[in-house]
Amino acid sequence: MRQLPQSILSFLWATWLLGLKQTIDIVTPGTKCKDNVLEPLTNTMVDEMDSSMKDIYRTGDNFQARIIDLMFSWVDMLGIKSR
Repeated sequence: MRQLPQSILSFLWATWLLGLKQTIDIVTPGTKCKDNVLEPLTNTMVDEMDSSMKDIYRTGDNFQARIIDLMFSWVDMLGIKSR
């Protein structure tokens, strides 16, 4: 029973640190940021879901992708340069 909370906390800690590194890479001039660094991890997690959870995931993922596209279209309209 002890291993599950330890695994969850280790996963969350590693995910947070990777997100922090990616954020630093985005805002640091001259630093390349890997675009798809989280994709294999995401795919592994989705593969562990049953079909109903995969449907919920896809719905939420499509929604957030549209929000991001909308945000970047506003950035483009305003003429703000993004990396």
